[in-house]
Amino acid sequence: MNYLQNDEFVYWGLSVIIGTVLVLWILRLVSKKSKTKEEIQMTNEKGFTLIELFIVIAIIGILAAIAIPQFASYRARGFDADTKQVLRTAALEQEAYFTDHTSYTTSPPSVSINSKISFVITVGPDSYHMEAKHESSPQWFVYDGPGGSPRTL
Repeated sequence: MNYLQNDEFVYWGLSVIIGTVLVLWILRLVSKKSKTKEEIQMTNEKGFTLIELFIVIAIIGILAAIAIPQFASYRARGFDADTKQVLRTAALEQEAYFTDHTSYTTSPPSVSINSKISFVITVGPDSYHMEAKHESSPQWFVYDGPGGSPRTL
């Protein structure tokens, strides 16, 4: 599952670029209007001033300080959703195994073999308890079956 395909992250990137261009453009207009025509002709300005560049860098830094924690939060929620889905699939596998063997299994689900999700399974005579955690998320999830749903530990 690729967690980088988030539309909000793309929109944020585009808004940073557009905002930077607008800030630079506005600063250029303000700096040109504050000078007389003679001063503009005499200085023959090219490029941006140091203050304009510092302001743009500060704006980009503020936006990055807001966006990076949000992006980390989106990734953690993605890992948690992945863990919940694996728990649901494991519950289906437990029910299918019970149908064939009239008991539950303690072996990890086939879905978790190549994933980064840790499992703990406890089996009773007519019930099971599963705990799962993705290695990149601090959150543990629990599924009590039959007929349960994933919940946080």
